[in-house]
Amino acid sequence: MKKILLIALISVIAFSQDYYKEALKYHKCLGVECDLEKTKELYIISCNEKSYKACNNLATIYNEENNPDSLQKAEYYYKLSCEYNNNDGISCGNLGIFYSNTLKDDIKAEPYLFKGCKANIKDACMQLAFVYINTNTNLDRTAKIFEHYCKLNDQNSCFNLGQLYLYNDKMKNKKLGFENHLKACNMDNAISCKNIAILYVKHNNLFKAFKYFKKSCGLGEQEDCKKALGIVIYFIKNLKN
Repeated sequence: MKKILLIALISVIAFSQDYYKEALKYHKCLGVECDLEKTKELYIISCNEKSYKACNNLATIYNEENNPDSLQKAEYYYKLSCEYNNNDGISCGNLGIFYSNTLKDDIKAEPYLFKGCKANIKDACMQLAFVYINTNTNLDRTAKIFEHYCKLNDQNSCFNLGQLYLYNDKMKNKKLGFENHLKACNMDNAISCKNIAILYVKHNNLFKAFKYFKKSCGLGEQEDCKKALGIVIYFIKNLKN
């Protein structure tokens, strides 16, 4: 009896995978013309056979359609993907990102994003950090998330960590704010270079301010070109005096 059940289970999985692979062909135009309706039909069959990948891809299609009816379907299929993948971080993380980014519901998003982040899914971690910032909670955990990815040379994480330390009242630490903006600037984050320059202006170090306004200018911040020029003009006037 157990052998029969095992054979039946293997047959169901193989059946589901065949439909999933066929759906991918129409979804990604692999040897056939793209056909979104055919893609959906095949993903639905595969999802009904508990293929979490099919459920997730189907949810993503409905999410991208971005109308009330489609978003309800997206939520339904993201939930199934999370459930069928045994509450795995990847599938559940996608559900959390959907709740946070699309439905703007951080309360629903948080537990799913937490699962995703625990599984080291970067997008889930980043979204979780912003949920914490929006609610002004778990800011130590937020800092750890940004710090982790900053150490992996992700300039946006260094920038976000710098912002957290400079401007959040609960976490304010100008030294750490400066250090992390400097890291981001060294990775060519223009806004971080601007922030470094502003900090130097506040400390009356115009030589250093000029250096970083000039760099942010070179990275596309046109207003900072004027600020760098303004410092040059200031020095020229002082030399004449």
